Amino acid sequence: MRTDKNSRGWRLYARILREVAGRCTARQLSSRLGLGNNTGYCLMLRLKAQRLVHVTEWVKGSIRGNVVALYALGDAEDAPRPLCVVSGKPPRRVQARPAPTLEVIAFAEVIRAMAEPCTLQMLMEVSGGSQNQVGEFLRLARSIGVAYIGDWMPRLQGGGSPAPMWKFGIDKPNKPRPATQSRRAIEQRYQQGRRQREGMLTVLRALSSNAPEFQQAA
Repeated sequence: MRTDKNSRGWRLYARILREVAGRCTARQLSSRLGLGNNTGYCLMLRLKAQRLVHVTEWVKGSIRGNVVALYALGDAEDAPRPLCVVSGKPPRRVQARPAPTLEVIAFAEVIRAMAEPCTLQMLMEVSGGSQNQVGEFLRLARSIGVAYIGDWMPRLQGGGSPAPMWKFGIDKPNKPRPATQSRRAIEQRYQQGRRQREGMLTVLRALSSNAPEFQQAA
């Protein structure tokens, strides 16, 4: 999962999510991104299998009596496919799902992780991707409006600029970067947090020594 080919794949999947944010069919997706119809359909099914997109409704197709899926973002229950308009019977068996790839599985893990703010390093650990691969994806995702900086993580050693924490979202504004803190200020905040944690542990130990339920849990 560290090849340039996979990096291009993540960028393509990001563009697909951008298009699906406004709802579209597989054919519309293929036309907008310059893909073959079958390629666009297979890519959409792969993302659907990872529960990143779902069928929000069925719309009339180009062939009389035919309906096609309209996709939207998110993990939700698919709209039931209607009966054939001409015959009134259930639709014929649709094409089997394409097999999942390591590439799309890793991409889905990144998107799910970004439900909460994550640093680049966190996303590398989640996906197994390289710094170059994840970094390129984040730059593109930010430029096309499918990711934004949801928070900032202060550097615990040496001070300096905080690290951006990325979150998935459509056309969301970045959280302003806080002022750079000195090493001394970071150390003071760390010591304060440590004292608070030690105080909380003292309270928990007192509770566990007096409450039967805590004693049983211990």
